[in-house]
Amino acid sequence: MAVPIVMTKEEREAFLADVHTAVISIPEEGRGPVTV
Repeated sequence: MAVPIVMTKEEREAFLADVHTAVISIPEEGRGPVTV
């Protein structure tokens, strides 16, 4: 079942005002991954 990805203006503003954390890890040959 597909969920529509539509937010009201109030939902969008509340989402953007919240704190979010992201992590990206990029593997490099011969080294450990670079993670930030």
